[in-house]
Amino acid sequence: MDEQFLESLKKTSVIDLFEMVKRRSHRGLKLDNESIDSVFAELETRNLATEEVAEFNKIKLVYKKAEPQGEALGAGNYPALVTIIGFISFLGYLVMVVGVLVFLYFVTEAALLPGVIGILVSLIIGLSLLALSNLIRVFLDTEYNTRKTREALTTIINSGRKTLS
Repeated sequence: MDEQFLESLKKTSVIDLFEMVKRRSHRGLKLDNESIDSVFAELETRNLATEEVAEFNKIKLVYKKAEPQGEALGAGNYPALVTIIGFISFLGYLVMVVGVLVFLYFVTEAALLPGVIGILVSLIIGLSLLALSNLIRVFLDTEYNTRKTREALTTIINSGRKTLS
């Protein structure tokens, strides 16, 4: 991390630090996740007013780094489903490849109709398997998003209670 950037953060007002994170830029330069983390670290060293603490918590929820893809897929909570997604996807692609091979075989044997039927059936089955694996992925993503929304709302509600007290 650039020492000059870190020093400039110490001289920047809290409001400007908030704006920096919201815009994800500083002096026209786009901030990467490491820079955003540095801004968060600087804000945590400051003595923030109650309203600023509430605003800081909201900003952290919205602008924090994205979770690793494995967690978003439910790998932590549902590892078997992640494995099933991979297996079903593999089967879908395998069925379509076999269908193309069957089509090529029948075309070389001058039997076009069985070849066309074979490739159509394999495409229907293969695409259905891929759709099923993606449907399971959608369910896992929905669970992940619901859990993160609950966590965010809990944090916002708790920071609002601290503001009122």
